Amino acid sequence: MTPHNFGLIALPFCSVWAIWALNKARKAMATRRWTKVPCTVASLEIVPQSSRISDKEAFSVRTEYSYRVNETSYTSDTVTNSHAEFLSKEEVQALTARLPQGSVGVAYYNPKRPQQAVLVPGADLAAAKELLMALGGICLAVFLLTR
Repeated sequence: MTPHNFGLIALPFCSVWAIWALNKARKAMATRRWTKVPCTVASLEIVPQSSRISDKEAFSVRTEYSYRVNETSYTSDTVTNSHAEFLSKEEVQALTARLPQGSVGVAYYNPKRPQQAVLVPGADLAAAKELLMALGGICLAVFLLTR
């Protein structure tokens, strides 16, 4: 396969990847503007897993929490709208120490759709890395096409 042909294949693939990563980061960043509300943590569990984005051991958090908006009760299990896994045990332990089972914490809910909520608003570094890798792939594909 010639570099030019590789660029022809890589450009659409990396473009779709970049659009997907940008949309995911945009949705995650939108949670920073969501409304804070007290929540009660019913369960919070650290789950070790293999990482899709690093060789390091990764962890995810399974949770269920409840909150009230305008006299309506909701439950959610969403920790973040960014990456669902945390790369370090320290990050997960910091979250779980802050929100032990049965505790009252803070959730961020979507004022337009109150059934959507997260415990950690915003995007993380992994989301930025994914977007940068996709954009780097586009740059490499364009470079190969112009050779």
